[in-house]
Parts: sequence; C-alpha cells; structure tokens
Amino acid sequence: MRALLVLALVIAPGTAAAGGFELVQQGASAAGVGHAGVARDDDPSAAWFNPAALADGGGLRFGIGASLARSTIVATALDDAADGPWQGKTINAPSVPPYAYLSFANADWAAGASVNLPFAGGVRWADDWVQRFDIIQSAPRFARVAGFFAWRFGRVRLAVGPHLDFGALRLRKATNHIASEGTAELLMRGVGGGVDASVLVRFSEFAQLGLSYKSRTVLRLSGEADFEVPAAFQSRFPDQAVSTAMTLPDRFALGVALHPKGVERLGLFAELGLVLWAVNQTMLLDFVDEATTDTMIVNEWRNSLAVRGGAEIELHRVVMLRVGGYVDGLPGAPPPAANLSPSSPDGTRLAVTVGGRITPVQGLSIDLFYEHLELVRRESESLDAPQASYRGSANIGGLSVSVTVPVAH
Repeated sequence: MRALLVLALVIAPGTAAAGGFELVQQGASAAGVGHAGVARDDDPSAAWFNPAALADGGGLRFGIGASLARSTIVATALDDAADGPWQGKTINAPSVPPYAYLSFANADWAAGASVNLPFAGGVRWADDWVQRFDIIQSAPRFARVAGFFAWRFGRVRLAVGPHLDFGALRLRKATNHIASEGTAELLMRGVGGGVDASVLVRFSEFAQLGLSYKSRTVLRLSGEADFEVPAAFQSRFPDQAVSTAMTLPDRFALGVALHPKGVERLGLFAELGLVLWAVNQTMLLDFVDEATTDTMIVNEWRNSLAVRGGAEIELHRVVMLRVGGYVDGLPGAPPPAANLSPSSPDGTRLAVTVGGRITPVQGLSIDLFYEHLELVRRESESLDAPQASYRGSANIGGLSVSVTVPVAH
C-alpha cells in the first residue's frame, strides 16, 4: 500500500481534474457511465464511491487500476489587454493516477479500505511564457487512505469510517528584477484526516438509491522555498522554510441506479455531486525569514455542482458496454471570474464517456473506459491577474481489474 501511495504522488503532476482539482476518475466501471458510481453495488470500487453498498454478503473483493490522462489549456490575451496580443499553452505531462480497493462482506456486515488520489492537478506553463511572473507551475497532489465498516439493516445499508490525506503543493514562478530574472519554487507537504459516511437503500431489485459524504480535511503544509535570484537580491530572498494551511473540501453525492423490469440486462445511473470549494478562500504563504514578505493568495472559490449519468447493457454474459457523460461546474466553476488566473484556469467541464467490461471467467472482470473532456471558455475579470481567456480539453483512458471470491457456505 505504501508503494502505491508513493507512486500516486510521483506520477500525477499534470492530471486532468474535475471542478477545482478533484479527480473523479476512480474506477473504470463508474467512468463508463459518466462517473455515476454512488448507487452501484457490484464492483470493488464501491469501497470509494459508496462503501455501504458492499454490505451484501458478497465475499472478498479486490480491484486495482489506473487512468491515463493528457490535458491542455490555452490562455489568450483579451482584445483590450494592455500587454496583448499573446497566447500561451500548458505543457502538462501525461499522468497515471492509480487506485486500489479491498473489502470483505459476510452475512450483514462488510469492512474494507481504499487508497487513491482524489485531489490532484494543476498546470505547467513554459518557463519562458509571457505570464511567467504570475505562475509557471501549480501542482497540488493529495493521496487518501480510507477505511470503513458497513452493516445491513433490511433494505438499508450504512457505512462509516475515517480517512487520512497526505501530499504536497508545489508552486513555481519567475521573479522580475528589472534588468534580470530569477525563480521562486515552493514545495510544501502535510497530513490531515477526516470522516466518511454513506448509505444505500435498495427499494427493490429494480431500483436503489445511494448517498455518500466525505468530510473536509484541514492540512498544515510546511516545506522549503528555494530562490534563484541575482546576488543583489539574495538578502531579501534567501532559501528558507515556508508554511501554509490548506483545506480539502467536503463532498456529497446522491445517485440512483435503475434496472428496468423486463429489461434485466440494462442499467441506468444518475447522480448529483456537490463539492464545497468555498472552503478555499485565502492562502497565506508564511516565510520564516522576516526579510521575505509573507504572501496572501486570495481565491474566494465557490461551491460547485456536477450532474453525471449513463447507461450500461450486457450484450453477452462476458461482454458489457457503457456510455455516459457529465457536466461539472454548475452554476459556475469554483474560481469566480474576478479571481480567474493562470495558476487556476478552471471552467465548467463537459465530458462524454464510453466503456465496457469483459468477464473472461467467473469472479474476474476487466473494465475499460475512454473520456473526452472540454473546458468551457472563460474570461478573467481579475484586476490582479492577466487579462485573458482560458479554454482547454483532455483525453482520458483507464483500466481496472477486479477479483471477487464469494463466501463459502
């Protein structure tokens, strides 16, 4: 497990995220139906989406997988920009965030754990791009280990458990010294915890409802600030310790799963997701050396709603096909236009997904998906950031392998 967590933090620097820097790509089965996974109960990834669903006496479940993402964001100076015209494009590296799920269910109870990368993303601009004094790289990456215990009460299943988040925030920018330039790079790490809870209500064999809550995590981040500046400025910008506070948001998901009577091989999924990004209002970068002025970053993010859904159909006992889509960032993306900047050029996301499952032998499943995402164009209204518009896209694929071993009776 420790090796998987280290791997997650190392290989996801340019991940295509959902609203803010949340990653919804946490399982190929849910991804195929637009990431609507909170009401699904037949997959190991329920350990993440809705652990309560696993209290079904289904035995041992194990799943492991990863997504492969490549994203691009384009910034263009507005027509009336004082420093225009100009255009910049991110050079985000491909990312491969992994995940793993393990659970055991017997009679009316279940227990298990998940390890994944629910928050990651950021941007990487060219070192010489025109707005390098604002940002070159912003890279938040936070892995999570979560455990749960679930119990079934008739048609209702409940689960609760703790989670532990740990990771890092990297910031890099150029510094302007009139006749020359330098760079500032900050790398801060931290650990924090929270609580998760979920419920699944099975109305009948044809319909069920899922609800999950994942609490916020407050982290104190500390690390190093490295400055490469001309000799005349080194007394003001020495290499030193730096710290800040960061809150990963609360998340709610409410969804339904329908298997229409008489069409047993068809499944329909729909979901609403709410992320309380309003916890991200400001961030103070506190430098230990008094010669370096502390920096207050004003974000003033707002809460964001996502609508997800899709369908799956079993074509054969070993082959299933899926299709779906989602809109993330309603009524608007977390960063308001008044604070939109190249360090967080977020917008409403529109995506379509396709996927499928192959079951070569009983108890073994291989799920795959592909997703195309478009970042709707937005214009900045900030007085403290470049006058620019931002748009983008991402192509994401993924693979999961799942093993189920029923309880022997």
